Amino acid sequence: MTRARAINLSAELRRLPGLKDRTPETGHNALEGTAFGPTFPYRDGFISTVKFTGRSSWEKHEGEEILLVAEGDGYLHIIDADGFVVPRSLSTNLLIIVPAGCWHQIESEAGISLVTVSPQPTEHQAERP
Repeated sequence: MTRARAINLSAELRRLPGLKDRTPETGHNALEGTAFGPTFPYRDGFISTVKFTGRSSWEKHEGEEILLVAEGDGYLHIIDADGFVVPRSLSTNLLIIVPAGCWHQIESEAGISLVTVSPQPTEHQAERP
């Protein structure tokens, strides 16, 4: 019999130190264990915790990504179908579903803690697409 799996997201975020002054050029090694907590397999991707100040790289996924703002605020920048960057305000307890194939980036000056459900593969790049 398959058992339900419980993940204490509050505990996972408390254990995560967070990365200050993240930039789109921040390397994967600097992100692991500071900005990114452990990942938990889910469907075609994973669930993860993320905590940082600064700006993420641009990314897109083949499927929809779910972002839950656990704490903090910032902006989600999405490139729309016409190529314009559209900012969306983020705040605590907001849930966003990022459309499949949409380039997006998260920015937070004061700090943000997120829970993400991210399909794979994910494409990343530092420069605006």
